Parts: sequence; structure tokens; C-alpha cells
Amino acid sequence: MFFRAMRRRGLVFAVCSLGLCFCQGVAAAQDTLADSGTVAPTFRQNVIVLLQGQQLSVPLTFEQVQSDPDYVADDGRQSLVEFVPNGQTVYEWTELVSVRSFALDVFPGAKAMQVMELLAQSIYQACPTSFVYEPLPGKSVAGFPATTALLGCRATENMVVPGLEIGQSEVGVYTVVETPAAYVEAHYSRRTGDVTEFDSPSDPAVVAALNGFVQGLKFCAGSPDASPCK
Repeated sequence: MFFRAMRRRGLVFAVCSLGLCFCQGVAAAQDTLADSGTVAPTFRQNVIVLLQGQQLSVPLTFEQVQSDPDYVADDGRQSLVEFVPNGQTVYEWTELVSVRSFALDVFPGAKAMQVMELLAQSIYQACPTSFVYEPLPGKSVAGFPATTALLGCRATENMVVPGLEIGQSEVGVYTVVETPAAYVEAHYSRRTGDVTEFDSPSDPAVVAALNGFVQGLKFCAGSPDASPCK
């Protein structure tokens, strides 16, 4: 939900230089599950969404079968869809899947990393002393250039949207994909009072989101009624 606040404030460019931690996949990370107490997400289903003429298949963790987004917005240059678990809202949630598409002229000539840094600056404003921005492995998604990062707040200091409490943790695995038609930003985030959630790039939950969500994104050709992505 930080991006709604970003849209109101406008974009400010910032270059963030942070350490890169490499993680080795779900199998190795599963060994630490019992000790860490972290539950790695399982992406159970895929839903088809249409953003600015691009059809995407988006992984969800939620137990309930869900075909329609919980939130949709489109102003002609940006499109947004968001999904939350059953019984939650896009303002009060524990897990969130968000996918946004930006027209190319929103960030003229930018690369995926530059777009990620612009988006990260908006989140930084919510938590300047507990800001998280750590690059994750991978330079492509579905064959397109991409950048991925662990991004968010360990403890929000400034109220951003209704439902987000001061001091609450909101951290997610974000990716920006550079396609010929648009920039696509997608993230799987968790919100909790436990600031250890999504603790580091080697956290099993982060690795599972990287492999299950980011690498599970698919781009499909055709109209909204075309066959689902394979």
C-alpha cells in the first residue's frame, strides 16, 4: 500500500547502494525453518490479470480460490491490481500480492534497477531509520530484464495509509520487469507486528517468495479471454 502514498507525493529519484546477499534456493533454506520459526509461503494458484494490454499470470499464496482482484485502478498510464487473503482488505492485511504496470513514458529510458530505486525512495519516506532495501539474485523474469529486492520497513515511523500502524513491519519481495510494452512492478509482502518477518535475503520465506512468486510470474499474449499462461 506504500505505492498509493507514492502516487500522491510524486516520484523522487534516489540511488541506494546496499550490500548484496546471495541465497541458494528453497531446498537449502528449508533446513533453517525449524530454528527460525518462519513459515515459508506456498504459492497455491495462479490468477490471470490484464494490465495496459499485457496479460499476466500471477501466483497467489491464499487458500481460497480467487479470480478477481480485491483492488483495481487504472489512470491510463498506470494500472494496479491487488489481492489479499479472504476476510482481509487492501488496507488491513497480513499478506498482499500487488502488480502494477507503468507506461514506458512514465520512466523514459530507465532500466529496471532505476525504476526499483525510484519506488524504493517512496517507501524510505515511511521509515527512514528502519528502511530495508537489499538486492536479491536474478536479472530476468520470464525472459525479460528484471531486478528484484527485499524492500520495506522494519517498523513504520510515519503513518502512510489507513490500516498501517506506527511501528508495524511491512516488508516484501519486489521485482521490476522491463518489457517492450511497459514496466511491470510486482511484489509479495507481509505486514506484521513481528519485525523479524522477512528478516534477510537468506530467510526461507524470502527464498520461497523469490522462487515461487517472482519466478512464477508469466506474461501471456492475446486478449483477456485467451487461454491461461502455460
